[in-house]
Amino acid sequence: MWHALGEERWTIPVAVVIVGLSLLGGCTAAEHAIAPTKDMTTSLSRTASNESNAQGLAQGIAKALSDPSIRAHLRHAMRDSRWIEHKLLLQDYAKSEHGGTFVAAIAKALNSRSDEVAAMIAALPQLDMYLPFREDRLAWRGSPDMLVTTAFHKWAPTLEAFSTDGSSQTIRLGERPPVPLLILHPAEPKFLIASNSPRSTGEEIQGAGESEGSGTEDTGGRYATSFLQECGESGCDTGGGSVPPPPAPGVYLIAWDAAGGDGWWGNVELQFDSYAVSGGFPQYMGNGYWYLPQSCFLGGFRHDDPPTHHEGLYLVSPNVTNVSGVSCNYSQAIYGFQVTELDGGVNGTNDDYGRRFFYPGTSPFGGIVCPAGAPWYQCWQDYNSMNGVPPGYGGDGDYTISLTLEYR
Repeated sequence: MWHALGEERWTIPVAVVIVGLSLLGGCTAAEHAIAPTKDMTTSLSRTASNESNAQGLAQGIAKALSDPSIRAHLRHAMRDSRWIEHKLLLQDYAKSEHGGTFVAAIAKALNSRSDEVAAMIAALPQLDMYLPFREDRLAWRGSPDMLVTTAFHKWAPTLEAFSTDGSSQTIRLGERPPVPLLILHPAEPKFLIASNSPRSTGEEIQGAGESEGSGTEDTGGRYATSFLQECGESGCDTGGGSVPPPPAPGVYLIAWDAAGGDGWWGNVELQFDSYAVSGGFPQYMGNGYWYLPQSCFLGGFRHDDPPTHHEGLYLVSPNVTNVSGVSCNYSQAIYGFQVTELDGGVNGTNDDYGRRFFYPGTSPFGGIVCPAGAPWYQCWQDYNSMNGVPPGYGGDGDYTISLTLEYR
């Protein structure tokens, strides 16, 4: 897909799901066979080595956490994390105030030296370290009954997890273990906990009243939300009973429901993009790529939360009051909207949750925007990663989202 923003052009692929060594394209793996190059072999070997080293490290961390003081320091560090889900970066924590004690305890558990463990941690890809289940973050107060594991493949059906007593057990995808789980996996984009959200000051990692999903991306900038109002079962959060300002003109996402979740990797980090396409009609080129002759970014935002039903006001296209009247590079254009799930880490591209072009036709064309004040279910539309992607070209119908866009 070619995107042009001013004079800059950049290419973004639709998510390509890689299974084993198969390359998903217009041909079968046998028809499109590629002999492994030295670089490919080296990369695969490095990945396998990282997984093995990380799993060995997880075993050492579990044994180190048999020490109450190590557990207490880790719990407090996660409690004080500014990121949603109270994530820590393993590499940063190893260099923190209590990181030396943490590394020394792991080294002792593995019958190694601290400098060797520190070097192993530094050589690994950036890893998130946290308790992925909200119930555990609310309840765990530093007891030794816990498990530690790594997940380089978020849809792995089973993982081997280690206890603080040195034993191990198999845990299954979709089943919360009977004791708290500490997981390490390739680092994902980080979102800040909302500054006005109540935080825990006690022995638990996360306070019961803490909001999730309403924070902003740590990097700020392009996806900073200029108007966001969260709504729940009790209505919209207006910030302590105050009346929110009227929303600025534009296209808003007012509801969505993502299916599938993110496997072992906790919350779903969604990116919503709106853009204008000019100079020709969008064309699917195969192998996960769309051809967009000229494309101008109109706005968007990112949201980090469990895959549940959401309602609120999320500005995605400031000052766009008619999607039929958008322009790009001084030319009339087609409005487009895309949803992706941000993975980051070492496992390649993000997950494509689908796109629509607001032009008459079948999916992924024919997108709609509701008039202001319409109920969210009136313009509820399905997006999925098979939208406009012929079978066998990298689409995966497991990645789906339903959403409603509305003018304000």
